[in-house]
Parts: sequence; structure tokens; C-alpha cells
Amino acid sequence: MGGAGRPNRGPQMGSSAGAEAVRQTGSASQSSHSAPNADTDVRARAEDFVPGSYVRHAKYGRGLVLRREGTGPATKLTVSFPGYGQKKLVEKYAGLQKDA
Repeated sequence: MGGAGRPNRGPQMGSSAGAEAVRQTGSASQSSHSAPNADTDVRARAEDFVPGSYVRHAKYGRGLVLRREGTGPATKLTVSFPGYGQKKLVEKYAGLQKDA
């Protein structure tokens, strides 16, 4: 049975697997070219997260923005979530949505 397992591993680790990895890397770099557009969209939404506005977070639910610190990708928001308290979140990674 050990011999049967080795041929299955061989092609995965062979040069064809390396070529597939290069192809995947190439496509990943192409998709990264579209990333600036995603960043632009995030920056457009960033203006929605001002103190006094409500946001929605996947884990904490609805929260009130209390404070905004900094600009650009390092912008931090202090948000009060009922039942969870105040959380300081990096806006770029928080995945917040504007809530009514």
C-alpha cells in the first residue's frame, strides 16, 4: 500500500505542480491589479464611518462610532457595541457596514 500512496504524491510534488503554482501566482498578481479599485471603494465608504454614525460588524452586531483616529489605511475607529463594550478597530480590516 505504501507504493500506491507514493505515485499519487509524486505528480503533486513534481514539476507540473510547480507550473500550476506559477500559473496560480500569475493569476493572483493579475487580481491584485484590481485591488486598488477595491481600496478606492473602501475609502469612499470610509467617510460613512464618522463619530455618531451606526455600523454593523459580523461578530459584534450594531455599534455606534465614538471616535475616528488617523487617515488612510491605518484609520482606527472606536465603536461601542452593546453587550461587548468599546472596541478599537482598524477600519480597513474590520469589515464594517454602514447601518441605519
